[in-house]
Amino acid sequence: MSAAHRPPLAALNLVHQTPGEPPIETRFSDPAHLAELGFAGDVLNDFGFLQTALTFEGFDPALAPPGSAARARADARAEVIRAFIDTRRAQGLKAYVWADMIVLPRTVLERHGEAMTDARGRFDLSRPATQAVHRAMADEIVARFPGLSGVVIRTGETYLHNTPDFVGNNPADGGAADAAPWAAADRHALLLNLLREGLCERGLEVIYRTWAFGGVHTDPDLFLRMSDQVAPHPRLSLAIKHTAGDFHRGFRFNPTLGLGRHPHWVEVQCQREYEGKGVFPNYIAQGVIDGFEERAGDPAPRGLGALDGTAPLAGLVIWSRGGGWAGPRPAREFWCALNAAVLLAWSKAPEAGEAAAFDRVCRDQWGLDDRSTTALRRLCLLSASAVLRGRSSLLTAVNPWWTRDEFLGGVAPADVWAALNEEKWCALNADLDRIDRQDLTDGVLAEKDLAVDQWREIVALADQVALPDPADQGFLRDSCEHGLRLHQAIAAGWRVMLIGQRAGRIGRLDDKIGLTAAVAAYETAWRDYEALAERPGASSFYQPRAFDFTPPDFARADGLEATVRDIAKRWLP
Repeated sequence: MSAAHRPPLAALNLVHQTPGEPPIETRFSDPAHLAELGFAGDVLNDFGFLQTALTFEGFDPALAPPGSAARARADARAEVIRAFIDTRRAQGLKAYVWADMIVLPRTVLERHGEAMTDARGRFDLSRPATQAVHRAMADEIVARFPGLSGVVIRTGETYLHNTPDFVGNNPADGGAADAAPWAAADRHALLLNLLREGLCERGLEVIYRTWAFGGVHTDPDLFLRMSDQVAPHPRLSLAIKHTAGDFHRGFRFNPTLGLGRHPHWVEVQCQREYEGKGVFPNYIAQGVIDGFEERAGDPAPRGLGALDGTAPLAGLVIWSRGGGWAGPRPAREFWCALNAAVLLAWSKAPEAGEAAAFDRVCRDQWGLDDRSTTALRRLCLLSASAVLRGRSSLLTAVNPWWTRDEFLGGVAPADVWAALNEEKWCALNADLDRIDRQDLTDGVLAEKDLAVDQWREIVALADQVALPDPADQGFLRDSCEHGLRLHQAIAAGWRVMLIGQRAGRIGRLDDKIGLTAAVAAYETAWRDYEALAERPGASSFYQPRAFDFTPPDFARADGLEATVRDIAKRWLP
């Protein structure tokens, strides 16, 4: 069916809590609010997982016998899930619960590990015992939660921060170490068929997320190899991120969307973990629907509005809040809510387009007048452009991981760079070298300066928007100022790094005046940025250190500040 004649789509809400961190306080966890907005269902994803509410009695009665601590934990978790189901059903919403797989009680590994694991000690789905425990799990889910609408399955990552008594691994990893690349797709198909048999054929929906770092998530051949091995079922569907990878600007539209025989849910993140997390405006709904400007040269489809594949589009899974680690944390959820509201409005009338959805949200839902709607529209579109140019580039590829969550990377020391994984988290070493050698420095810095100019216009536009809630009004102005001051510091930091990069390559500093000014501009901009913390009710802030996937602080010693300091120390004695 063409996008121009697409009927209304369903939309599910998902608050993606962060493993090991306090829960996000949000109106998107209120089922009455979700029903009022028009969501069709809600997904419980607090990283407690559905299987932690099970006794696995049908597989091994000794795992959680009556009176045991394991049984008490399972029963307590079951009550949490039943309360979630009941409160959602009371508002006319479907209720789904998230489950990472493969995740099983540690006692399963201790008692049955030899029969269930591969040579590396990982759960292997090809083993009959591993399949048996999943069948028993499906039996218990059906019996224990009669009001449950369905299960959302995640593979590819396994976070056990909130479930210390459980162990797990990606089901596609278990098996021979030297398996062919397509073997992972076959293991996904095996799990899908187990879930189809155990849950779909007994009345529960299964929404199977394809998310992984590559593989079936982004490779059409592997995707079809997986999905073609599973017969369609009215209660079986796949959930796919709209990006060909994680939720980064610059990534192409996911080429697996629209392929195969199973309905697709499209996942969209509103609190963008790589782009501010809602502490400053970052409007992504237009790009998701119509395609982002940096992908204008790609073949269609570039966005949801042009999606016209063989697989039917079931709807959207809207990550209204959450994603990532640590901060920054917004003082209000205004920008996250705006992205969610426009996506939801579009889902109800996709043929009308994104601009009409934005207008309906501003005028009909929020009661804004013409002047405010026009100014907010201009502000939002500018934010999409300014975020792209401020953190990335239209001229050359930039490591999308150089900044994430509340962290700003820079030049990693040689030993750190060598030890980093393939994403080279929070390090710009290769990017700065390429920009310098390809004579792109002036163009990239011009983009950063343009982003700052756009942020200045955004701040001015904020004064032309009148919101009904005074708290939102104050946050609107402060968040725009937050974006301006942060990107002033980023622009100055990039100027220092690129001048320093050239000096290091040629062995001398040929722009002492420029470097001196850039270092001074960075120091001033960062002081101005931190001064925002003095404002009442301020959001939390970025820090100029590099991200490291090590809790609790997730930070390395290197980063933007250390890089600026080291360049100044070397070239401006």
